[in-house]
Amino acid sequence: MKNKFLQGLSGKVSTLLIAALTLTLLPATTAFALSAFQASVATGTVGTSQAIEIEYTVDTAVQTWADGDTLVIDIDSGLPTWAAMTWTAEYDSDVTNNATNETQIVAGGGNGQYALSNGNTRLTIKWDVTTWGAVVDDASTIRILITANAAPQYAGTTNILLSGTTADGGDTNPSSLTYFDSIVVSAADAAASVELGANAVIGSSGNTVLTLTLPLALAATDTIVFTMPNNMNVADTAFVSETFAGAGTFASCSDAGQVITCTAGGAVSAGTGTITLSGITAASAASSQTITSLAVNNVAIGGGGDMAVDDSGSITDTLGYETNNDVYTNVTNLKFANSDEGVVITWTPSSGDSSTHVDVLRSKGDAPVNGVQYARVEKSLGKYTDTNVKDGEKVNYIIRTTDAKGNYSSLSEQSTITVDSDSTAVVVVEEESEEAAEETTEETTEEVAPTTEEEPSEEATPETTEEMEVPALSDLEGHWSKDVVLNMVERGIVQGNDDGTFRPDGQLNRAEAAALLYRVLYGETAPTVPAVAPFSDVAVDQWFSGFIAKLKELEIAAGNPDLTYRPSASINRAEFLKLALATYYYNATAEQKSAVDALKAGAMTQKFADVAADVWYAPTVTVSYELGFIEGMACEAGTCFNPSSPITRAEATKILSEMFPE
Repeated sequence: MKNKFLQGLSGKVSTLLIAALTLTLLPATTAFALSAFQASVATGTVGTSQAIEIEYTVDTAVQTWADGDTLVIDIDSGLPTWAAMTWTAEYDSDVTNNATNETQIVAGGGNGQYALSNGNTRLTIKWDVTTWGAVVDDASTIRILITANAAPQYAGTTNILLSGTTADGGDTNPSSLTYFDSIVVSAADAAASVELGANAVIGSSGNTVLTLTLPLALAATDTIVFTMPNNMNVADTAFVSETFAGAGTFASCSDAGQVITCTAGGAVSAGTGTITLSGITAASAASSQTITSLAVNNVAIGGGGDMAVDDSGSITDTLGYETNNDVYTNVTNLKFANSDEGVVITWTPSSGDSSTHVDVLRSKGDAPVNGVQYARVEKSLGKYTDTNVKDGEKVNYIIRTTDAKGNYSSLSEQSTITVDSDSTAVVVVEEESEEAAEETTEETTEEVAPTTEEEPSEEATPETTEEMEVPALSDLEGHWSKDVVLNMVERGIVQGNDDGTFRPDGQLNRAEAAALLYRVLYGETAPTVPAVAPFSDVAVDQWFSGFIAKLKELEIAAGNPDLTYRPSASINRAEFLKLALATYYYNATAEQKSAVDALKAGAMTQKFADVAADVWYAPTVTVSYELGFIEGMACEAGTCFNPSSPITRAEATKILSEMFPE
């Protein structure tokens, strides 16, 4: 295979030898000549250790070497550090790895020795012509043999960088030696499954057990993220226990929509284990279902990529009703009417069973009604007014009856009404056909219209204050992003969580990124639910499908080569910046587009120590820096961008506020 980092290079190219795989020499391309740094068959799987051989062979037409000149090999966080892997280094005067004419290179600071630095991710070897002998073209070779503990740490691209420096400037330019190559790493199979207990029965509580396999140990802040099907209510999810070895725990498990995130509080050992959760209940029956978009995210080491994934984890069936209990009769004469107070729902209470309340299930727009209880009112009242609606909104309702034990009736047909405080329209659910029809007679309107003498009970009427709709974001006090976030909330671009927090230092996932960028373009206007899934792992009934589908339509988001989007995976700083700049370009004036094009065509920025000119994100970083959208951060090497680190919610908000000012 031809690696993307090889484009623009010529001469003797390199190969990275992975045990049991065949050596493949890559073809030459154009640009400056380069000594042979061998790298090929660049694939791997998270958690699977591999033997790696790295070779550098001198081409004297490009570089000659003197005592004290250094050869530097950097690895990124996708592999363990040099100190964690088992390896040896040697000088070979005849290029052939045959235990002849080979001198071992040992640790130390002198010529003919190596040293580790940059958190043990940089290997520096000092040349020793005095001991090794004169440099010979196509023969003098530095070889590193990694024999154990070289397991990739997360999915994506793991980079290896070869460079050189000159001790006294007297020899032929080894400092021109700069070369990237990469290993494309696949996530391991998490082999996930979910088993329901008593909560498989609608209305019954019980524990949910997630079983999965971790290919590597987790550290604090690493996460397991997965999406439960829409017939499950996960709003009260809480951690109960786990069986993984190690000192850490997943005591921090939370929900957002149907997505559940469990965060490691410390070291969690690799292997198969379980996480037991409470608070998950079945909202409606389903005979076949799966969890989706499960991803084990490696956050702590700075990579932020997936360690393991599973997009089809099995889940036990949910049953319609509890054995030996009555199947309750739903209410009759069900009607939905507009009024100046909101949507008025009326019914004739069922009789002959022990159901006591009516549950109102609700969604807005094209979103499906997912079975989560919106309101509960005493069945005998015969009426409920939904005041948390606005003119022009399309609201969908499903009704069921329930008892004190949580047993439910069958569900009514979904009824949809467009809110209009001046309308007399009534949606009637016919008992015989269970189909909705609209009646517009004055007689029907009078039958269901609320009177001033009869107010809905407190239990039936949800609060509709602004404080309920817009969280107070209690965790921003003292945070550097407070003013930026509050401004972007006011503009309708970012939103808080249901618990009143923003979690500014929490990671942004790819679905949330799509929602942010959509709202930059369209504000709070809800996206259209796509008729066809935009990617293989984005179902049309998931909350984020409309956001992602629109960005795909605008050619802002392209997804992955395997036709997935990985909505629950963390998005790193380089990936988010690329999407954000594509959104900026789509929305830009002709003058702004010309400025972007000119910067991309020019020299790449040298502002950031960790952004080489030939990496895929260099043009994006260059444009963003030159236009004042990013600044970078201090690091040991000067100023860094940290492209592979997962972007936080605060960092993403800051970038968007700079790109899209009021």
